Amino acid sequence: MIAFLVTPLALVFAFLAKRASHKRRKDGTILWALPLAFLVLGGLAIFFPIFMGNGQILAQALLSSQSIPYLPLALAVKGILVYLLLRNGAYGGTLTPSFALGIGSGYLVTLLLTVVGIHMDPALGMLLGATVFLGTTLKAPLTAIALSLGFTGQTWSLTIPLVLAAGLSYVIRKRWEKKR
Repeated sequence: MIAFLVTPLALVFAFLAKRASHKRRKDGTILWALPLAFLVLGGLAIFFPIFMGNGQILAQALLSSQSIPYLPLALAVKGILVYLLLRNGAYGGTLTPSFALGIGSGYLVTLLLTVVGIHMDPALGMLLGATVFLGTTLKAPLTAIALSLGFTGQTWSLTIPLVLAAGLSYVIRKRWEKKR
C-alpha cells in the first residue's frame, strides 16, 4: 500500500525538482529572486522551524516520534519550498528532501491504514516510505534501500520488505513513464 500511495507523490516531486533545475534562474534576476525565496523560507521558519535546512529536521522529528499535527501541510510546503529555492537559483540536491518527504509520506500512509483497520509499525512505514520516495526520485531503488538502512541504522533483516516496496515502486514508475 505504501508503494502505491507514496510513488505518485515522489513522481510529482521528482518532476517538479527536475523542472526547477532546468529552469533555474541564471541571469541578473537571481539577485532579487533568490534572496526573496530565502526570505519566504526564513519567514516560515520563524513560526515553523521544521522547514529549516534540507529536510533533516523534519525527518529527525518524525523518527524521534515527535508529534507534527500539521504533517500533510508541512510535507506539501516543504516540497514547494524545495521547488521555489531550486527554481530561483539555489543549487543543491534532492536526496535529503526526498528522504524526509518519504518518511513523512510513509508515516501518513501508516496512519491512514490504521483508520481502515490495518495496523502497521509506524517506524516500518516511515522506512518503507523513505525507500520508495528515494528510489523513485533517484531512479535507483537498490541505492535507496542501502541509504534508508544506512541513514536510520537499521539491520539488514528489513531488506525483504524494502526490496518488495522498492520493486513495486519501480514498476509503477516505469509504467508511468511509458504513459508520458
